[in-house]
Amino acid sequence: GKYMLYGQVSLGFSGGGRVGYRYFPAEDLAVIVMTNGYTAGFSIDQVINYTAGSIESSLIDEQVFAIESVWQDFLQAGIESSITKYRKLILSKADLDLEGSLNAIGYYLASKADFEDAIAVFKLNSELYPQAWNVWDSLGEGYQMKGMTQLAIKYYQKSLVLNPQNQHAIQQIAKMQGGD
Repeated sequence: GKYMLYGQVSLGFSGGGRVGYRYFPAEDLAVIVMTNGYTAGFSIDQVINYTAGSIESSLIDEQVFAIESVWQDFLQAGIESSITKYRKLILSKADLDLEGSLNAIGYYLASKADFEDAIAVFKLNSELYPQAWNVWDSLGEGYQMKGMTQLAIKYYQKSLVLNPQNQHAIQQIAKMQGGD
């Protein structure tokens, strides 16, 4: 198949989530990845992209590497140091968009009932992306999961200012106020 990587054409295939081949004609670079399975899910195409980027700098996408770094840091290095690191990174590189990744990390932490850390990540996201209605909705949901109704309502309402059509916020506010 034909793939686009950071504006450059590559040709190749991947199959079964375990093998892949990619040829980058402009760089005269071929990457072959073969595995015998794995214990955690990963994208073989992402492995190929990382490998190509580590060999040829024109194939590096800061966004992709930043997302990987965010996940590793938040899940391994700890919340406080990661928050400090990513606040600085995003404020210094406005072109990076880690809103979705930070949100996903917050929900991952919440799924493990680690509500304090989830809320800390949602707060960071709302600080870094204050015009994104979804970050406020997620912060509201974090407080709702923790049982802090007034703060949950406050942040759901903030999300509604940015997106009056946010049905999730409307439904959750009504639920917490004894409606529906």
